[in-house]
Amino acid sequence: MAKDELNVDNIIKEAQKLLIENKTEWVERYEGYAKATLSHIASIAKNRRKFHEYPPLRFYISTTNVKNARNMLLVDVRYRGQSVATLKATQTGVVISTKRQNVNNKKHFNCNIELSDVSWRGPEAQKFREYFKTAENTRNNKGKKNEEHNVESLLLSEFSKRSSKDKPIRGIQPVKICGMRFGMPTPISASDHKNPLRYAKQYGGGIDFFARTGGGSHSTYLTIIEVKDENKSTEPPKDALKQAIQYAVFIRELLRSDCGADWYQIFGFSGKRPQSLMIRVACAMPDDILDESFANKTYPIGNDVIECHYIYFKYDGKQLSNFQTSLLKG
Repeated sequence: MAKDELNVDNIIKEAQKLLIENKTEWVERYEGYAKATLSHIASIAKNRRKFHEYPPLRFYISTTNVKNARNMLLVDVRYRGQSVATLKATQTGVVISTKRQNVNNKKHFNCNIELSDVSWRGPEAQKFREYFKTAENTRNNKGKKNEEHNVESLLLSEFSKRSSKDKPIRGIQPVKICGMRFGMPTPISASDHKNPLRYAKQYGGGIDFFARTGGGSHSTYLTIIEVKDENKSTEPPKDALKQAIQYAVFIRELLRSDCGADWYQIFGFSGKRPQSLMIRVACAMPDDILDESFANKTYPIGNDVIECHYIYFKYDGKQLSNFQTSLLKG
């Protein structure tokens, strides 16, 4: 892709070709994910009611944990987007462990509190929560991936707010499962804009921020947002948008597959899938380069449409501010 061009039609065709060539593998796998999610949702909701979220710690659930959630709910507990503990809810109670995270907790956050399946309501877990509550949103080493995960987490927190008065952008809500943040996986690897897109089966990239946008007097659209902690000439907004488009093609193919009706329900919609879907894509990144050239442009994919947008903001390493977006236009 030339630096000054975003050839969306070719991006769509390339991703679609990969997915069609490997359709048998991913359709079977995602059909399994969907059936497990819908059959376990009542159990997940029941176990989820047994514990509260204490910011800045946030709860995440994966398709793997959803699939195995009939009798036990495993939740990833994250701080600044990084896993710091695992929470487990069963019929006998709720416990938390840091066995897998002890080394990194000490390395990244100077946290020496080690938990081994202790009660979520007990004094040890309370001490752990208090530690991160007073950690002032800091990290020892600020690697690129670490900072991107923090920006993702901050965006999720901002856009999860229910009151439009407090939200930097109205009409946006993350796709969640039983109120928990959900990393939607894909079977394609689009995480490195410098390398060709490839099919990766269960090792594909996850969508940074999967949301529903619009609502009110407007339609509600599934929206794939690619998040970056930097905005520079070597990786400008169009590169991030390209990745979002590739993932959007997968979501479109998934919704048009035999298990698409189930996924439409999982993504928070009622009723039948519309004959024509609009899926929005956006780059979300600092405002160093304010490229608006692609805003609100649409591209066909069969009877459906992909619509392009931007979200720009200021990032000081701890918080986000001064949001600008094309999502509110049109």
